[in-house]
Amino acid sequence: MKNKDRYIAPFILESEYRCKCCKKLPVDLFTEENEPEMGAPFLMLFKYFHDIREAWSKPIPISSGYRCPERNRAERGLAYSIHLFGLALDLDCNPEEVDKLARVIKKTAPVLRIGIYKEIGSFIHIDVGYFIYPRIDEKWRKGARWHD
Repeated sequence: MKNKDRYIAPFILESEYRCKCCKKLPVDLFTEENEPEMGAPFLMLFKYFHDIREAWSKPIPISSGYRCPERNRAERGLAYSIHLFGLALDLDCNPEEVDKLARVIKKTAPVLRIGIYKEIGSFIHIDVGYFIYPRIDEKWRKGARWHD
């Protein structure tokens, strides 16, 4: 019998968050009882997404959550992409709504790191990479912003 898709957090389906190629989840996401662990970094990412989704008042598709190293290379992700740790989400949005959604994110969760992509597709990257310590470089600070 095939497993039913389930929500691992409000508004986040397990299938959206799993790696697209190997279907794995980050280590330590689930407890031995197969329930979400909700350790601080995961909890904060999912909480911020919940708050953003509530403020946006309509669905926000997640195109990428956790990525294994192979998938990260295929996506041309950075060597130390936050997706490798399961602490990032890429949010799909209509091209004409990217700026509006970015404003909602910045107002709702100003500590999130945000990347806005319009040239290579219409999506917004959010992450809580600043929880990783020691930090790889200064760019991993709270509230970092970038555009493609």
